[in-house]
Amino acid sequence: GMGGVGKTTLAMEVKKFVEAEHLFEKVLFVPVSSTVEVWRIQEKIANSLQREIPETEEMRAKRLCSILTKEKSVLLILDDLWEKLDFGRIGIPSSEHRRGCKILITSRSEAVCTLMDCQRKICLPILTDEEAWTLFQNKALITEATSDTLKDLGRLISNECKGFPFAL
Repeated sequence: GMGGVGKTTLAMEVKKFVEAEHLFEKVLFVPVSSTVEVWRIQEKIANSLQREIPETEEMRAKRLCSILTKEKSVLLILDDLWEKLDFGRIGIPSSEHRRGCKILITSRSEAVCTLMDCQRKICLPILTDEEAWTLFQNKALITEATSDTLKDLGRLISNECKGFPFAL
């Protein structure tokens, strides 16, 4: 989905829900962003797993792959992918060796999701005018007791945000 529709927020909510419901033993949230830095991604995964990893990128990848292959159940959330990510180079096991490791990816680009062979794609649309107004009312604490003038101003502001939750 487009920037500002709430992909990262939704991914963080998934993380919270999965942790609260104990659906996976470990949940790792790794921001990736537009510039892919393999060592940084490896470091974030290792830190989340509370593991030490070697210095060289190749040795790190082997160690992470070994760790992730042995884990019973891990949800790895890779947030904000801008390009295809080479899982092998990072140390994420291939799908046939990934038994307990599931991956959730967020991206602005459906093409990236296709290149990553995502099994299921969910597109987050912008909010409708009514959904945006409801969100605005909740965030701005607008109630029935709020004056009509403030409500009208709130509607104008809500409409200017064009359905983007981040702007509201």
